[in-house]
Amino acid sequence: MTGIGVGYHSVDSLLSMSQSAAAASPPPTLNLTIETLEATLHPKYAAAMAVVSMLGKEWMYRATYEVGELSNSTVLKANAYHHR
Repeated sequence: MTGIGVGYHSVDSLLSMSQSAAAASPPPTLNLTIETLEATLHPKYAAAMAVVSMLGKEWMYRATYEVGELSNSTVLKANAYHHR
């Protein structure tokens, strides 16, 4: 439950930052500055990396738990929950 709350808060924060950055940025021109790109792209990349991280941790959980099942190891199964 805590992970869901943290995830919701993170996504909400990133979306609000993205919206405020989009509202504060000047109209698009051909000579974009680094500051403009960072303000508009950074929250999107952060959200994408958060999703990639969550998928990777879920994959590690499933792989570790499966090995624990195959080897009948309660230690490995318990350790799998560490990845969630």
